[in-house]
Amino acid sequence: MLKSLLKLAALLLIGIVVYNLFLGSPEEKTGAKKIFKEVKDVGVEIGNLIKAEKERFDAGKYDNALDKIDNLFDNLKRKAREIDEKYLPEIETLEEKADDLKKRIEKANKKNEAGEKAEDEVKELNKQFDGLMDDLNDLLDKMKTE
Repeated sequence: MLKSLLKLAALLLIGIVVYNLFLGSPEEKTGAKKIFKEVKDVGVEIGNLIKAEKERFDAGKYDNALDKIDNLFDNLKRKAREIDEKYLPEIETLEEKADDLKKRIEKANKKNEAGEKAEDEVKELNKQFDGLMDDLNDLLDKMKTE
């Protein structure tokens, strides 16, 4: 119901702007043109952001980070054995997530090299990478308390 109301409100606003653009007073036409220009500028900026992220992804931004995470996992395992081995299963779970993420990144890289669009996949991988980093930070905080 709420979703329908929001759609109706958006449609109404678009209708008002289009009406003002064609049938409004000179001030209303100027305002409508300004709105369309700003919406276009936002669309262009979003496109530029996606293109820049794709270029960073193609350049291997995430590959280097995941290689560093592999070294971090090795160090964490060594420290966990020194502190308390109860952390080893959690470290191994996070390491499996990182390996899965690495495979998905390689797959997305191959898609990009083949000329297929993978912007949505890049966004999802970015979110998962951030989640993995958050999980690692949580684990490090737990280990620091001991």
